[in-house]
This record gives sequence, structure tokens and C-alpha cells, in this order.
Amino acid sequence: MLSKQQLGSLLWGIADTGLRGKVEAYLDRYSIEDAIKDRATVPVRYAFGPTELFLDRGKLKTGYAELTKELNEEEKQQVERRVQPWKEFLKTDTRVARLAKDIAEDYRNVVEPNGFKAMVAAVDKEACRLYYDELLKYFEASEIAVVVSHTGKEAGEERYNKLKDFNMEDGDLKDLLKRFKKRITPEEERMGNKLKVVIVCNMLLTGFDAPVVETMYLDSPLRDHNLLQAIARTNRPYDDPVTGVSKQFGRVVDYVGVFKNYQEALAYEPEDLPEFKSVDEIAANFPKLLETVTKSFEGVALEDSYECSIAIVRRLQGMDQTQFENDVRDVVQNYEALSPHALLADPVIKERYEWVLTIYQIYLTEFKRSDFDAELYAVKTRKLIRESSKLKSFLGHLPEIAIDEHYLENLKFSKMSNADKAEKIIRDIETIIRREEARNPAYVDLDERLQELIKRKRELNEDIEQILLDLETLYGTVDEVGNLPKRMGFADRGRFDLFLDIKHATGAVFDEAKSRQFVEVLVAGLTRALYAGWQESELERRRVETDIKTLADGDDYAALGIADNANLVEVLVKRLVQHYGIE
Repeated sequence: MLSKQQLGSLLWGIADTGLRGKVEAYLDRYSIEDAIKDRATVPVRYAFGPTELFLDRGKLKTGYAELTKELNEEEKQQVERRVQPWKEFLKTDTRVARLAKDIAEDYRNVVEPNGFKAMVAAVDKEACRLYYDELLKYFEASEIAVVVSHTGKEAGEERYNKLKDFNMEDGDLKDLLKRFKKRITPEEERMGNKLKVVIVCNMLLTGFDAPVVETMYLDSPLRDHNLLQAIARTNRPYDDPVTGVSKQFGRVVDYVGVFKNYQEALAYEPEDLPEFKSVDEIAANFPKLLETVTKSFEGVALEDSYECSIAIVRRLQGMDQTQFENDVRDVVQNYEALSPHALLADPVIKERYEWVLTIYQIYLTEFKRSDFDAELYAVKTRKLIRESSKLKSFLGHLPEIAIDEHYLENLKFSKMSNADKAEKIIRDIETIIRREEARNPAYVDLDERLQELIKRKRELNEDIEQILLDLETLYGTVDEVGNLPKRMGFADRGRFDLFLDIKHATGAVFDEAKSRQFVEVLVAGLTRALYAGWQESELERRRVETDIKTLADGDDYAALGIADNANLVEVLVKRLVQHYGIE
């Protein structure tokens, strides 16, 4: 059965098969717009190149008729077989030189900073040659390549000599495309891969998927399924697992004017087509995205002061933080995709965007204890942060208190109110718990104590100073979690974690003495049979699972209900691997 992503790709590619209009109804119900909503594909946006260089085939046809009016029909046909005036216009030296410069500037400023790649769609093989020669003025030879079909000597000596350098054996082509599909990283560069832009005319415009391709520079008057297929080279989702860079939309930079009326160029039913928006339309929506984020901070005087900082923190405390993160990511990703659009230079837009970044940095520092760079890896935004004196100084208003043995002492000497100190301790304890609870079940009990203190603070049924003292005590306990196993009489952290897993899972039937004994017997039996790499064997892990169930089913421990709790058994196996696996 096809996945939604496969089905979305099929719908984009179906025109290339000649099946459009013959596909069964159940496929039609899953439209291209559905594929975009499910992120099986991403939207495609377009921008225009220099409009004075667009292809006006009507004017060319008139001019050609005037030039050939003295010729008879046979002579005209001979000329037409050798010369297509619209193609000659597209390949004019001055035009290609101008557009190659535009491509290079666009790629360096818009595409490359986020690590994406691009394709240039030229009108024919000779145009590919012209673009290659011009782009070498702006790129290293290792950064660009031409991919066209093999040119034989039967094409004529002149044409063959122009194009023979681009003939590739199947193995070389396969290697080139493999390199092109990979995002350029320091590791790839060390391995000699710097390939960023591929120039094509027909090859790779259908059936070739390289999700890292974001932009298509279109200088060929494609139509119908050929155009749709070319556009689809840019719409494959891409999310880099290392940097966090995400492709928000594919781009087409139109140098021939196809998108002046794309509904006509794409002769399909309207419901079969996605809505292609221009980059300018995305820019027009950007102020609304900014407003969505900043609306929650209406009434806060956005100024370079401690009062503003703490007011922002208080607003953040009462917000849906997941939604806030999503809204900010939306703003940043759109900024990255739009930059260097003229809108972003508007002083009002620039200042509001800087405030969004400032608020988000406060959020990450105070609620996540993390850094902006590590969170978003947004290249152009990081550059803005480095250059903004406001952003550099603003965070200095809030105390930078490290979570260490001096934490509480340093907090006491800050100028924060007791209520704000209490909120800061709550945030920092939550940060520690969320970071550690998956690896250490001791934090589950501490989280329960924290939630009770949060409830007391919200109800304000007692003096804030007493709640602050209790929070300080809890922080001290959190800080000493590492000593808990020893204080509770366990030989090691592994036994302690297993005990807590059973405690949290068994609830009302929990028996401390039986649980301690169960853990000791289980670990003793396991460690007698340990060998290097046992945890990597699926067979061995199943054996351990069986041993747990067998032991838990015995008369001594059946009352704990471990054997019938599949989730708990799975947790215990993982915990044994965590603490007793041997490399």
C-alpha cells in the first residue's frame, strides 16, 4: 500500500506517464494540496528574473517574418530547420551573461546559506554550455556541473566539440548524482564533494528526486506536464537531522515569464493544480506572522530594561509554549527563506523581527536553558543576531545564574522579587527534570513534589516566602539526586532505577521489600551470564525479557503484577541494557 508521501509524489509525477484523466477516483481524492498539507510535498513559490529579458514569442515571430519576407517558402523552411529565433534569443551572449550573474547572486545570498542546492533549466545543450562557461566566473569548477544526454560525432564536428566535455559514462553520472543529492557539510567537503548547482535541459527534469534541491532557475519555455515535472524537482521535503534546517517551500526563479500565466502554461483542470504563490506574496504575509508572535506581549513596553525583560518572562509563563515555539519557528523559517527580500530591510519589520528574536532568546534562556544557535541553526538570523547591538546587550538584564552548587546563594542576591525567584527556581527544576527523567526515574518523584509546589503557588493560600523556602529545599534534593541510591541502601544506580521503575508502574500493589528483593535477584542472575555485546543481540534481549517474566510469575513476586505489565517489562529490559550493557 502506498504511503501518503509516495502517493503525493505520484500525483506530482502522474502527468509524465500520460495517465492524467485515466487515474481511478480514489487517487484523485488525494490532491496535490492534500500532499502539501501532509508534508508529502512542500509548496512551490516563484520569483521573476529581469522582466526585460523575458521571452516574447509573439514579437519574435513577427520579427522573424519581417526578416524572411523576401524568401520563398522553401527557403523559409530551410532557415526554420536550422534556426529557431526564440531559441537564439534565449542564448544571446549578453542575455546569458546577465542571467548567470543573477543566478550566482541569488544562489549565494538566498540558497547557499541554508545549505540547499539548485538546478538551472536551459533551453538546449548549447545553452547549457553557455551557462556553464558564464557561471565559472562566479563558481569553482567543482561547484557546478552539466548533465545532458550523450552527444555523438554524428551531431557534427562543431556541435560535438562544444558538448563532448559533458559526455559521461554511466558510472560517472551515477557518482555525480549521488554527490548532488547530499547536503554540503564539512565532512562532504573533506571527501571532495562541493557540487551545488547542476545545469540541465531535458535530463533530470522528470523522475529525479533530490530533496536538498530548493531552487530551479527556469530559462526554458516549458509547458504542461514538462513544466509541472520541472517544478516538482524543488518540492520534495527536506529536514536536516543534524542542523535542524527545514525546507519551507521550493522556489522557481522564472527567466522566461512562464509564471505570468501559469494556469495557461499548465493546461490542467484548476482542481488538479496547487496554488503557486510568488515570493512577493509570501513577503506580504510576513508582517502577519510577526504580529502573531508579538500579540501576546501587547502592553509590554519593549525597551532595553530589566522591567521589560521580567515582564516578558511573566507573559511567557502563562502562554501555550508549544504554540509559541511553533509560531517563532514559522517566523524564522520564513525570514530565512525570504532573505534578502527588500521587505526585510524595512526598519519597522527589522525592529519587530529583532524583538521576536529577543523574546525567543529570553524564552530559551529562562525556560529551556539552551542557546538560540543550537535551537534553530538559522544562518541569516544568526548573522543578524551577531550584528545587532540590542540583541547582544538585552539578555544582561536578567541574572545569568548557573545551575551549580552556588545557584541558590547567587539567586538570593539578585534583584528579582520573591515571586519571580520562585518562578525561576520552578523553571530551572523543570529543565533539569525534563532533561534527566528518561534516564533516571528518580526525577519522576521529584516532579510530583514540584507540581504540588506549583499548585500551592498558584492558589496563593500561603506566604510566598514559605513556598520559596520549600522550592529551595526541593532544588537541594534535585541537586543531590546522584547520592540517592547510596542513601537508600542500593549497591548501584542500576538497582535503584529498576526499583523506581517498579514503584512507579505498580501503584497500589507496590511492596517495597518485595520490589527490592526482586531487583537483587534479577540483577544477580543477569550479571552471572553477562558477556561483551550481549545487549546488541535481539535473541539475548528476548531471553532477558523471558527471565523477567518467569521470575515475576513466581510465588514470591506475583502479587506485584510485573509479569502481566508488558510496558513495565519492556522498561526493565531497557534499564538493564542501560546500566549493565558491556561494550
